[in-house]
Amino acid sequence: MKRQHNRKWLYRTLAVFVLLIMVAVSLALWKGFISLEWLASFGYKGIFLLSLANAVAPFAGPSQVATFLVAGKLNPLLVGLTGGLGGALGELSSYVFGYSFQASLSEKSEHKLDHFKNWRFVRISREHSFLTLFLLAGIPNPFFDPVSAVAGSLRIPVIKYFIPILLGRTLRHVVIAYAGYYTLTQQLVLFPKR
Repeated sequence: MKRQHNRKWLYRTLAVFVLLIMVAVSLALWKGFISLEWLASFGYKGIFLLSLANAVAPFAGPSQVATFLVAGKLNPLLVGLTGGLGGALGELSSYVFGYSFQASLSEKSEHKLDHFKNWRFVRISREHSFLTLFLLAGIPNPFFDPVSAVAGSLRIPVIKYFIPILLGRTLRHVVIAYAGYYTLTQQLVLFPKR
């Protein structure tokens, strides 16, 4: 019993720690301590870091705007790939939060979560998690962090979680990068500097 209590305490501490990191990154982006221009100046590494930080933050941020703008100066495919990889890795923080939060619940709360897991929509989403996660990660979605936390609390295996997130995020960033590339390079051709 004591070992189980220690494990729940460890998971609660981990959940609080991950939540604090997510809030700290959010505040750093919001207050400008992490500058979009500064990160973008690092090229592919900057896009990767910005997408990573943006995905860790529990609200939508500037990574897609940066992907759009930087793709006019760099290879849009590589910009999209690095942005997608950074975003997918950053989403693991919400997954870990949900996983840790679920493990820290009391027996009464666990019983309620088990009841929630048996809802038809949740059960179908778990059974077809690849498609659900791929679609939700592939479209710009400011509410994706709760989806990641729910995936963690439902104990979807990490590999079954990460692959569709990686593919969806990468597809989204590649599309945004090419849209930025063609928009910005066309603008330069149509309106040359004098």
